[in-house]
Amino acid sequence: MNDNNNNTFNSFNKLVINPEIKQLLNELKEDYQNNGKVTERMIEKMQQLRKMYIDLSLPTVVKSIRLVYEYIQKNESFSIKTWEEEDEQVSSFEYFLDLLSNPTNKYNRDEIKELNIFLKQGAIEE
Repeated sequence: MNDNNNNTFNSFNKLVINPEIKQLLNELKEDYQNNGKVTERMIEKMQQLRKMYIDLSLPTVVKSIRLVYEYIQKNESFSIKTWEEEDEQVSSFEYFLDLLSNPTNKYNRDEIKELNIFLKQGAIEE
C-alpha cells in the first residue's frame, strides 16, 4: 500500500473508532430534527467537528464543513434541491452529516468534493 493510501486507511480507522465524531454527528442530527433548522449552537458544534477532521488529515472534509457553515451563516438555511429530490425524508443538512459519517467512502468523498465546488462557485440550487 503506498503512503497516500496508507494515510487514508489510517484516517479511516481513526474515524471509525472515534466516538467523539460519531457523538457530535448524532448530536447535530438530533438538534436539527428538534429545531428544524441549523442554530448558532449547531454551527459551533460544526466548528468543533471540523477541528476533529483536521486531526485526521482530511482536508476536503475540513473545507466542506467550513463552506457549509459559512453558507448557512450567510443564507440562514442549507438546501440542495437535488439531494432532497432523491430522498424527501432527509434534509440536505442531514444528508451532509451522513456523508461526514464515512467521508473516505469513494461515493461520499465524490459528493463532498462536488458540494465544495458548488459552494465555492455559489451555484447551489435553493
